[in-house]
Amino acid sequence: MNDIVIMNQYARSLRVDKTLRARLISIIRRRKRTIVEADTVADVIEALELIAKSQKSLTNTKVYVVGGDGTFNQMLNWALTQPVEKRPKLIPVGGGQFNFMCKFVGLKSTDPAVNLAAIDSGRVTLKAKAWRPVCVTDSLSGERRYGAVIGNGILCDFVEWYEEAGKGDLFDVLKLIGTVIGDFAKNMIQGRHGRIKPIDGKVAIDGNMLGFDQYAAFMAATVPEFLPKCRPFLKSPGTDSFPLYVYWGNFAALAASVPMIWNGWASPLTDLHTFNDNAKRVEIKTKDPRLLLDGDLHKWPTPMDDALPLRTLTLTYGPEIQLLYAV
Repeated sequence: MNDIVIMNQYARSLRVDKTLRARLISIIRRRKRTIVEADTVADVIEALELIAKSQKSLTNTKVYVVGGDGTFNQMLNWALTQPVEKRPKLIPVGGGQFNFMCKFVGLKSTDPAVNLAAIDSGRVTLKAKAWRPVCVTDSLSGERRYGAVIGNGILCDFVEWYEEAGKGDLFDVLKLIGTVIGDFAKNMIQGRHGRIKPIDGKVAIDGNMLGFDQYAAFMAATVPEFLPKCRPFLKSPGTDSFPLYVYWGNFAALAASVPMIWNGWASPLTDLHTFNDNAKRVEIKTKDPRLLLDGDLHKWPTPMDDALPLRTLTLTYGPEIQLLYAV
Protein backbone atom coordinates (compact mmCIF):
# COMPACT_ATOMS: atom_id res chain seq x y z
CA MET A 1 0.00 0.00 0.00
CA ASN A 2 1.32 3.46 -0.93
CA ASP A 3 1.68 5.95 1.89
CA ILE A 4 -1.32 8.24 2.35
CA VAL A 5 -1.51 12.02 2.57
CA ILE A 6 -4.62 13.45 4.24
CA MET A 7 -5.14 16.99 3.02
CA ASN A 8 -7.58 19.34 4.73
CA GLN A 9 -8.21 21.87 1.98
CA TYR A 10 -9.67 24.31 4.53
CA ALA A 11 -6.52 24.28 6.68
CA ARG A 12 -5.18 27.74 7.46
CA SER A 13 -2.02 27.49 5.32
CA LEU A 14 -3.93 26.23 2.29
CA ARG A 15 -6.41 29.10 2.61
CA VAL A 16 -3.72 31.76 3.02
CA ASP A 17 -1.24 30.45 0.41
CA LYS A 18 -3.10 29.74 -2.82
CA THR A 19 -0.03 28.09 -4.37
CA LEU A 20 0.50 25.60 -1.54
CA ARG A 21 -1.92 22.94 -2.76
CA ALA A 22 -0.26 22.71 -6.18
CA ARG A 23 3.20 22.49 -4.58
CA LEU A 24 2.03 19.79 -2.20
CA ILE A 25 0.46 17.70 -4.96
CA SER A 26 3.68 17.91 -6.98
CA ILE A 27 5.71 16.66 -3.99
CA ILE A 28 3.20 13.94 -3.15
CA ARG A 29 3.01 12.57 -6.68
CA ARG A 30 6.78 12.26 -7.01
CA ARG A 31 6.68 9.60 -4.29
CA LYS A 32 3.42 8.08 -5.64
CA ARG A 33 1.60 8.59 -2.38
CA THR A 34 -2.17 8.29 -2.22
CA ILE A 35 -3.93 11.63 -1.71
CA VAL A 36 -7.15 11.74 0.33
CA GLU A 37 -8.71 15.15 -0.12
CA ALA A 38 -12.37 15.85 0.56
CA ASP A 39 -14.73 18.66 1.53
CA THR A 40 -15.73 17.26 4.91
CA VAL A 41 -14.24 15.15 7.69
CA ALA A 42 -16.93 12.54 7.00
CA ASP A 43 -15.76 12.23 3.39
CA VAL A 44 -12.14 11.76 4.48
CA ILE A 45 -13.14 9.10 7.02
CA GLU A 46 -15.23 7.30 4.38
CA ALA A 47 -12.25 7.26 1.99
CA LEU A 48 -9.97 5.92 4.73
CA GLU A 49 -12.48 3.21 5.63
CA LEU A 50 -12.51 2.03 2.02
CA ILE A 51 -8.70 1.93 2.00
CA ALA A 52 -8.61 0.00 5.30
CA LYS A 53 -11.15 -2.56 4.07
CA SER A 54 -9.14 -3.17 0.92
CA GLN A 55 -5.94 -3.98 2.83
CA LYS A 56 -5.03 -6.81 5.16
CA SER A 57 -2.96 -4.41 7.25
CA LEU A 58 -1.93 -0.76 7.29
CA THR A 59 0.77 -1.15 9.94
CA ASN A 60 3.50 -0.39 7.39
CA THR A 61 1.58 2.53 5.90
CA LYS A 62 2.53 6.09 6.80
CA VAL A 63 -0.31 8.62 6.98
CA TYR A 64 0.88 12.22 6.56
CA VAL A 65 -1.67 14.72 7.89
CA VAL A 66 -1.75 18.12 6.17
CA GLY A 67 -3.83 20.38 8.39
CA GLY A 68 -4.05 21.59 11.94
CA ASP A 69 -4.28 19.82 15.27
CA GLY A 70 -8.03 19.30 14.80
CA THR A 71 -7.42 17.49 11.51
CA PHE A 72 -4.79 15.31 13.17
CA ASN A 73 -7.24 14.57 15.99
CA GLN A 74 -9.80 13.29 13.49
CA MET A 75 -7.19 10.97 11.98
CA LEU A 76 -6.11 9.82 15.44
CA ASN A 77 -9.67 8.93 16.40
CA TRP A 78 -10.22 7.12 13.10
CA ALA A 79 -6.99 5.14 13.48
CA LEU A 80 -7.96 4.02 16.98
CA THR A 81 -11.20 2.53 15.63
CA GLN A 82 -9.08 0.10 13.61
CA PRO A 83 -7.86 -3.23 15.02
CA VAL A 84 -4.36 -2.95 16.48
CA GLU A 85 -2.91 -5.02 13.64
CA LYS A 86 -4.34 -2.62 11.02
CA ARG A 87 -3.43 0.76 12.48
CA PRO A 88 -1.16 2.91 10.30
CA LYS A 89 1.66 5.14 11.51
CA LEU A 90 0.68 8.81 11.74
CA ILE A 91 2.68 11.99 11.29
CA PRO A 92 1.30 15.56 11.34
CA VAL A 93 3.23 17.71 8.85
CA GLY A 94 1.64 21.11 9.56
CA GLY A 95 -0.62 23.50 7.73
CA GLY A 96 -2.99 24.51 10.50
CA GLN A 97 -3.34 27.21 13.12
CA PHE A 98 -0.86 26.34 15.89
CA ASN A 99 0.39 22.87 14.87
CA PHE A 100 1.38 21.70 18.35
CA MET A 101 1.41 18.06 17.20
CA CYS A 102 3.70 18.94 14.30
CA LYS A 103 6.13 20.52 16.77
CA PHE A 104 5.72 17.63 19.21
CA VAL A 105 7.03 15.11 16.65
CA GLY A 106 10.11 17.28 16.10
CA LEU A 107 9.47 18.96 12.74
CA LYS A 108 11.17 22.36 12.58
CA SER A 109 8.73 23.93 10.14
CA THR A 110 4.93 24.17 10.20
CA ASP A 111 4.83 24.40 6.39
CA PRO A 112 3.71 20.98 5.07
CA ALA A 113 5.50 21.45 1.73
CA VAL A 114 8.79 22.22 3.50
CA ASN A 115 8.38 19.22 5.80
CA LEU A 116 7.45 16.73 3.06
CA ALA A 117 10.33 17.94 0.88
CA ALA A 118 12.76 17.56 3.80
CA ILE A 119 11.50 14.02 4.49
CA ASP A 120 11.75 13.02 0.82
CA SER A 121 15.25 14.42 0.46
CA GLY A 122 16.51 12.58 3.53
CA ARG A 123 17.26 15.78 5.46
CA VAL A 124 14.68 14.55 7.97
CA THR A 125 14.63 10.90 9.05
CA LEU A 126 11.45 9.45 10.55
CA LYS A 127 11.36 6.95 13.40
CA ALA A 128 8.21 5.24 14.69
CA LYS A 129 7.59 5.44 18.44
CA ALA A 130 4.62 4.45 20.58
CA TRP A 131 2.56 7.35 21.96
CA ARG A 132 -0.62 7.39 24.03
CA PRO A 133 -3.33 10.08 23.91
CA VAL A 134 -5.84 10.86 26.64
CA CYS A 135 -9.09 8.89 26.39
CA VAL A 136 -12.40 10.51 27.41
CA THR A 137 -15.57 8.42 27.80
CA ASP A 138 -19.04 9.99 28.12
CA SER A 139 -21.40 8.07 30.41
CA LEU A 140 -24.59 9.15 28.64
CA SER A 141 -23.74 8.30 25.05
CA GLY A 142 -21.02 5.75 25.67
CA GLU A 143 -19.01 7.69 23.10
CA ARG A 144 -15.23 7.67 23.46
CA ARG A 145 -12.85 10.29 22.12
CA TYR A 146 -9.07 10.56 22.13
CA GLY A 147 -6.88 13.64 22.15
CA ALA A 148 -3.43 15.01 22.86
CA VAL A 149 -4.95 17.95 24.75
CA ILE A 150 -8.48 17.91 26.16
CA GLY A 151 -10.29 20.40 28.38
CA ASN A 152 -13.57 21.86 29.57
CA GLY A 153 -14.97 24.87 31.41
CA ILE A 154 -13.69 28.36 30.61
CA LEU A 155 -11.36 26.83 28.00
CA CYS A 156 -14.47 26.05 25.94
CA ASP A 157 -15.82 29.56 26.58
CA PHE A 158 -12.51 30.98 25.38
CA VAL A 159 -12.46 28.90 22.18
CA GLU A 160 -16.07 29.82 21.38
CA TRP A 161 -15.15 33.50 21.78
CA TYR A 162 -12.00 32.97 19.68
CA GLU A 163 -13.92 31.30 16.85
CA GLU A 164 -16.52 34.06 16.82
CA ALA A 165 -13.70 36.60 16.44
CA GLY A 166 -12.53 34.77 13.31
CA LYS A 167 -9.52 33.02 14.87
CA GLY A 168 -6.07 34.43 14.08
CA ASP A 169 -2.44 34.11 15.07
CA LEU A 170 -0.70 34.20 18.46
CA PHE A 171 -1.10 37.99 18.67
CA ASP A 172 -4.88 37.57 18.34
CA VAL A 173 -4.85 34.92 21.07
CA LEU A 174 -2.93 37.22 23.43
CA LYS A 175 -5.25 40.11 22.58
CA LEU A 176 -8.27 37.94 23.36
CA ILE A 177 -6.69 36.84 26.65
CA GLY A 178 -6.45 40.53 27.54
CA THR A 179 -10.12 41.00 26.65
CA VAL A 180 -11.09 38.00 28.77
CA ILE A 181 -9.09 39.31 31.75
CA GLY A 182 -10.87 42.65 31.33
CA ASP A 183 -14.20 40.81 31.31
CA PHE A 184 -13.16 39.03 34.52
CA ALA A 185 -12.26 42.29 36.21
CA LYS A 186 -15.40 44.20 35.17
CA ASN A 187 -17.77 41.49 36.25
CA MET A 188 -15.93 40.67 39.48
CA ILE A 189 -16.28 44.34 40.50
CA GLN A 190 -20.01 44.07 39.80
CA GLY A 191 -20.19 40.81 41.76
CA ARG A 192 -21.19 38.62 38.86
CA HIS A 193 -19.80 36.43 36.10
CA GLY A 194 -19.74 37.55 32.51
CA ARG A 195 -19.34 35.41 29.45
CA ILE A 196 -16.57 33.41 31.12
CA LYS A 197 -18.19 31.53 33.98
CA PRO A 198 -17.63 28.52 36.25
CA ILE A 199 -19.14 25.10 35.61
CA ASP A 200 -21.27 23.22 38.12
CA GLY A 201 -19.59 19.89 38.68
CA LYS A 202 -17.50 17.58 40.83
CA VAL A 203 -14.10 16.08 40.06
CA ALA A 204 -12.58 12.88 41.47
CA ILE A 205 -8.91 12.08 40.84
CA ASP A 206 -7.75 8.49 41.35
CA GLY A 207 -10.74 7.89 43.63
CA ASN A 208 -10.30 11.07 45.70
CA MET A 209 -13.08 13.65 45.41
CA LEU A 210 -11.92 17.26 45.27
CA GLY A 211 -13.90 19.47 47.65
CA PHE A 212 -15.91 21.80 45.40
CA ASP A 213 -19.21 22.01 43.51
CA GLN A 214 -17.98 24.35 40.77
CA TYR A 215 -14.79 24.41 38.75
CA ALA A 216 -13.30 26.95 36.37
CA ALA A 217 -11.54 24.50 34.07
CA PHE A 218 -9.81 21.19 33.73
CA MET A 219 -7.20 20.23 31.18
CA ALA A 220 -5.30 17.00 30.53
CA ALA A 221 -2.59 16.36 27.97
CA THR A 222 0.15 14.02 26.83
CA VAL A 223 2.11 16.74 25.02
CA PRO A 224 3.94 19.48 26.96
CA GLU A 225 3.01 22.47 24.80
CA PHE A 226 -0.35 23.22 23.15
CA LEU A 227 0.05 26.89 22.21
CA PRO A 228 3.29 28.69 21.37
CA LYS A 229 5.39 28.50 24.55
CA CYS A 230 2.36 27.62 26.70
CA ARG A 231 3.43 24.88 29.13
CA PRO A 232 1.03 24.89 32.09
CA PHE A 233 1.78 21.43 33.50
CA LEU A 234 4.23 20.81 36.33
CA LYS A 235 4.76 17.13 35.44
CA SER A 236 5.55 15.16 32.29
CA PRO A 237 3.53 12.12 31.18
CA GLY A 238 4.41 8.94 33.07
CA THR A 239 4.15 5.32 31.98
CA ASP A 240 0.67 4.99 33.48
CA SER A 241 -0.40 8.57 34.26
CA PHE A 242 -0.92 11.83 32.40
CA PRO A 243 -0.60 15.51 33.41
CA LEU A 244 -3.81 17.10 34.68
CA TYR A 245 -4.64 20.69 35.61
CA VAL A 246 -7.85 21.53 37.52
CA TYR A 247 -8.71 24.97 38.94
CA TRP A 248 -11.73 25.74 41.11
CA GLY A 249 -10.81 29.07 42.70
CA ASN A 250 -11.43 32.77 42.21
CA PHE A 251 -11.43 34.07 38.63
CA ALA A 252 -9.61 37.27 39.54
CA ALA A 253 -6.71 35.25 40.99
CA LEU A 254 -6.70 33.09 37.86
CA ALA A 255 -6.57 36.16 35.61
CA ALA A 256 -3.65 37.59 37.56
CA SER A 257 -1.83 34.25 37.35
CA VAL A 258 -2.13 33.74 33.58
CA PRO A 259 1.55 34.62 32.86
CA MET A 260 2.74 32.15 35.51
CA ILE A 261 0.38 29.38 34.39
CA TRP A 262 1.41 29.94 30.76
CA ASN A 263 5.03 29.23 31.70
CA GLY A 264 4.29 26.29 34.00
CA TRP A 265 5.18 28.15 37.18
CA ALA A 266 3.46 27.68 40.52
CA SER A 267 1.31 30.66 41.52
CA PRO A 268 0.65 31.56 45.18
CA LEU A 269 -2.63 33.16 44.04
CA THR A 270 -4.08 29.94 42.68
CA ASP A 271 -2.17 27.04 44.25
CA LEU A 272 -4.63 26.43 47.11
CA HIS A 273 -7.41 25.79 44.58
CA THR A 274 -5.39 23.96 41.94
CA PHE A 275 -4.53 20.37 41.13
CA ASN A 276 -1.48 20.24 38.86
CA ASP A 277 -0.04 16.74 38.92
CA ASN A 278 -0.24 13.41 37.13
CA ALA A 279 -3.37 11.25 37.32
CA LYS A 280 -4.36 7.75 36.25
CA ARG A 281 -8.14 8.11 36.29
CA VAL A 282 -10.30 11.23 36.48
CA GLU A 283 -14.09 11.37 36.79
CA ILE A 284 -15.93 14.64 36.16
CA LYS A 285 -19.64 14.93 36.91
CA THR A 286 -20.96 17.84 34.87
CA LYS A 287 -23.90 19.12 32.84
CA ASP A 288 -21.64 20.85 30.33
CA PRO A 289 -21.88 18.92 27.02
CA ARG A 290 -18.77 20.60 25.58
CA LEU A 291 -15.27 19.23 25.32
CA LEU A 292 -12.19 20.99 23.98
CA LEU A 293 -10.43 18.39 21.86
CA ASP A 294 -7.07 19.40 20.35
CA GLY A 295 -8.24 22.95 19.75
CA ASP A 296 -11.70 22.11 18.38
CA LEU A 297 -15.00 22.04 20.24
CA HIS A 298 -16.76 18.71 20.50
CA LYS A 299 -20.30 18.36 21.86
CA TRP A 300 -21.42 15.07 23.34
CA PRO A 301 -24.76 13.67 22.12
CA THR A 302 -27.56 14.74 24.45
CA PRO A 303 -31.05 13.19 24.83
CA MET A 304 -33.71 15.40 23.26
CA ASP A 305 -35.89 15.33 26.38
CA ASP A 306 -33.21 16.79 28.65
CA ALA A 307 -31.30 19.86 27.51
CA LEU A 308 -28.52 19.60 30.10
CA PRO A 309 -28.45 16.16 31.74
CA LEU A 310 -25.82 15.22 34.30
CA ARG A 311 -23.06 13.15 32.75
CA THR A 312 -19.80 11.63 33.94
CA LEU A 313 -16.68 12.10 31.84
CA THR A 314 -13.99 9.54 32.60
CA LEU A 315 -10.40 10.36 31.63
CA THR A 316 -7.81 7.60 31.33
CA TYR A 317 -4.71 6.92 29.28
CA GLY A 318 -5.63 5.82 25.78
CA PRO A 319 -4.13 2.90 23.84
CA GLU A 320 -0.78 3.15 22.10
CA ILE A 321 -0.52 4.34 18.54
CA GLN A 322 2.60 4.65 16.40
CA LEU A 323 3.68 8.23 15.69
CA LEU A 324 6.50 9.08 13.31
CA TYR A 325 9.06 11.41 14.89
CA ALA A 326 11.71 13.48 13.14
CA VAL A 327 15.16 12.35 14.29
